[in-house]
Parts: sequence; C-alpha cells; structure tokens
Amino acid sequence: MLAVFLASVSQCLPCSPQVFQHNNPKHLEAVLRKSIAEGQPRSGRPWKKVLVVVEGVYSMEGEMGRLREIVEVKKKYKVGGFFRGNR
Repeated sequence: MLAVFLASVSQCLPCSPQVFQHNNPKHLEAVLRKSIAEGQPRSGRPWKKVLVVVEGVYSMEGEMGRLREIVEVKKKYKVGGFFRGNR
C-alpha cells in the first residue's frame, strides 16, 4: 500500500524518487550522498527537501526494519523521515 501511495505522489509532485536496498542503511547513505551531491536532475540545484520513507515492520516476513540505523543516517544528512508502522 505504501508503494502505491508513493507512486501516485511521485506523479503529482515534482520529485525524483530514489530506492535503496531493502533494510540496508549503508546503501541508503550511498543513495543520499549521491543524490545530495548531484542535486536536482535537470538543473543540478540543491534539493529543498529530502524525505526517507521506510516501513517499520515487513509483514510478509515479520522482519523488523533497521530503524535505529536508518534514523542515524537520516540525522547525519539532515533529511526528513516518514516511518510507517504496520497496522
């Protein structure tokens, strides 16, 4: 459901969604670093807002997200966060 929401938002708003590997804070950091360094796709201007969106619990596997580490990366790069709990 979150994926459907994000797909519809990305069609309505001027944004450039990036995806990081499942539950992988190191890859999230690499994606953030690259996106911040390159800026917006056409203009190269810095991003005004960056938002990290993560599920807290992955219901199909019952696996918990590595939220503590993801929040540390989010704080390091001073970006916003949206963490969705499961039901």
